[in-house]
Amino acid sequence: MPRWWQRRSSSTSVARLFSWKGHAELVRAFALVHAQVPEARLVIVGADYPEGSGTTETLTSLARDLGVRDHVLFTGQRSDIPQLLAACDVFALPSFEEPFGLVFAEAMAMRKPVVALSNGGTPEVVEHGKCGLLSAPGDIRALADNLVMLVTDPALRREFGERGRARVLDRFTPARLASDVAAVYSGLLDGASQRQD
Repeated sequence: MPRWWQRRSSSTSVARLFSWKGHAELVRAFALVHAQVPEARLVIVGADYPEGSGTTETLTSLARDLGVRDHVLFTGQRSDIPQLLAACDVFALPSFEEPFGLVFAEAMAMRKPVVALSNGGTPEVVEHGKCGLLSAPGDIRALADNLVMLVTDPALRREFGERGRARVLDRFTPARLASDVAAVYSGLLDGASQRQD
């Protein structure tokens, strides 16, 4: 890892690299962030999907064209995701129509504020203004503004991080999932029993 990885003001994204994960939009937004916060860094973790698709090369070229190539690190596939998340300030993944986004819950569990999009199942995981900041798909400026707000405000990051962890512990644990599924089945069985009476 480069030495700047040890410094703060970093945003990290973890996902397979393909268009629906929004990495190109993230790189474009990061160019706007870097213009306001020159010490900001972006770390993109993940491998091309499908393998050999050339997504990393395309994103690298985009970062170069936007003048931020030296401030964006492409790590490829990694097995030390908890350590990478622990080392960052902000988790960012502007994926389109994400059904749930387990990675958002994982980042929140590690007390990291999330920057994402207000579509798909993401708003069910990330509460805007409480544990992260959401913007509309395609609004690169709003995405950049959300990143700048969190990268430059350590107190807000801590506040969102604590709320995010509390939300995960309250809503997204195996025990809560088992309880919710059991309640659904119980309701279905009660309904079937009443129809038979």
